[in-house]
Amino acid sequence: FFSKAKRVVILKDADFDISKLNKNQQILYEILIKNVEIPVSSLQKKAKLPSSRFYESLRKLRSFDIITINNVIDIKNQKAKTENWIGLLDKSSSNKRYSEILEALDSLGGKSKLSDFLKISKTTYPTARKLQEAGNVEIIEQEIYRNPLKIFDIDEIEDFLKLSFEQNEALERITKAITEKDSAPLMLYGVTGSGKTEVYFHAAKKTLDAGKNVIFLAPEIPLASQLANRISKRFGTDKVGIWHSNLSDGERFDIWQRIRNKEIRIIIGARSAIFAPIKNIGLIVIDEEHESSYKQT
Repeated sequence: FFSKAKRVVILKDADFDISKLNKNQQILYEILIKNVEIPVSSLQKKAKLPSSRFYESLRKLRSFDIITINNVIDIKNQKAKTENWIGLLDKSSSNKRYSEILEALDSLGGKSKLSDFLKISKTTYPTARKLQEAGNVEIIEQEIYRNPLKIFDIDEIEDFLKLSFEQNEALERITKAITEKDSAPLMLYGVTGSGKTEVYFHAAKKTLDAGKNVIFLAPEIPLASQLANRISKRFGTDKVGIWHSNLSDGERFDIWQRIRNKEIRIIIGARSAIFAPIKNIGLIVIDEEHESSYKQT
């Protein structure tokens, strides 16, 4: 998923009964015993197995809960995006032109993105630097979030709709499952327009209120984007992130950072979103679960 990332296999059980494994699985297990943590690509090279047999054996080891596979991002090769802002400290100046510039900044609330302010005040960066040296303003570098959801231009958050009796029944079953430690998957069936998505949204809210996080899966990236639009209108974009292969490296890095900082509570995406590094998951919604896009041969 990440061009600057690698998938890493981590050994969880070093005391597994090797007699329960077939020959190919034993080859992988013995390599992992010596390495404990190894990139998938390196493990495949060491195993010298055909691709189909390698991945089949890897899936089996994971099903036995012997290993876990994580996405690891090479942070050294990624950088946060920043921009300069200018802030007003003291608007008094004996220089007429400087006073005009400072008044312009004051009229903007005393703070502005530097590039915008230079255009508005018809001044230059060297002049802004002189004002900084004189103690009239401060110029600071701020990290900005490359948010792919900003294209939706959401003005206000929509209210949750009142559920019907049948929808409430479904929500109660889902809510109960969220609180249970070993709950089974639930199938929410209904024709198009029957209100399944509204039940999902209410269930997501219940999950967030319980202090847990949510993953929404859609069968394809365009459908994931449509779903992200609807979810953002209901929950806002501050706690929502979209996760798919069409994002830029910078967008992926920022989303990963915000997940790590526990700012993002809801992840939306196609199949790969299930590997997002979000923890404490209380609800996974697989929209249009019958679609063949979810299946991999």
